Amino acid sequence: MSVYRARCWKQIAIISSRFMGSREAIAQEKGALAEAIDPAGFIVLNADDEFSVSIADRTRARVIFAGIEEGAIRAIEVQQTAGGCEFTIVEGAHRCRAQLPVPGLHMVQNAILAVAAGRAFGVSLEECAAGLVSAPLAKARLQIREIHGVQFIDDSYNANPDSMKAALRTLVELDADGKRIAVLGRMLELGAESERGHREVGETAATLGIDYLIAIAEETIASAAEEAGLRNTAVAKDAAAAAEKLSEIVGPGDLVLIKGSRSARTELVLDEFAKLQPVGGNIR
Repeated sequence: MSVYRARCWKQIAIISSRFMGSREAIAQEKGALAEAIDPAGFIVLNADDEFSVSIADRTRARVIFAGIEEGAIRAIEVQQTAGGCEFTIVEGAHRCRAQLPVPGLHMVQNAILAVAAGRAFGVSLEECAAGLVSAPLAKARLQIREIHGVQFIDDSYNANPDSMKAALRTLVELDADGKRIAVLGRMLELGAESERGHREVGETAATLGIDYLIAIAEETIASAAEEAGLRNTAVAKDAAAAAEKLSEIVGPGDLVLIKGSRSARTELVLDEFAKLQPVGGNIR
């Protein structure tokens, strides 16, 4: 953390929730970052994060809480579609409708933190909203794609337990006429928290009630999902096998989430699926 503190702005910090190791340990490290911010500066904290108050207690800088429904700056009246999100930004008595070109409640959470930072610099809510609607998005981050008539949520850029669970929630929150299927790869660099993190993802998939889970070279996610009540699970040895398995169960109107760590290369599932040919209403 000392390296990061040496490189950070001394007057500004935006602290959000990212799971690498235990969340408690990361909150402790983020508190150290908060301590390094100059008293004349400010930090933006996620009002929806249970650790934010303890982080705020460790800084002498101005603290701005922002979040969904809670915080000095908050997002309310959130509506989601496959094309993105609409929500109302609220700051005191001031309200402004905003659009975000990506689905997912967690992306609204990220956006409202950015709005809070903008407001601290004197940017108006209207200017913040105008920036959000045209915000550039990295490839393979909650991109909606269609292949062989099947809708995919391509979130294959990277993964950790928190982002996996958030993506699964997006899978069930978006409209779909058919089944909701998750194809999930490994999450790396979790250290001692690896097994717990993978189990939490499997349990979340079951709790949310998705219809089918395919795990790529990852037994723990699948077994945890089964133990939590998800009947339809499979483990594929690689992306090609996952695409083949997916072709056996997917159909028109289904919605499929693709996600895993960068090194897991889960985007290859999409490439392999695209190579398959529709035959008699099925994909082979």
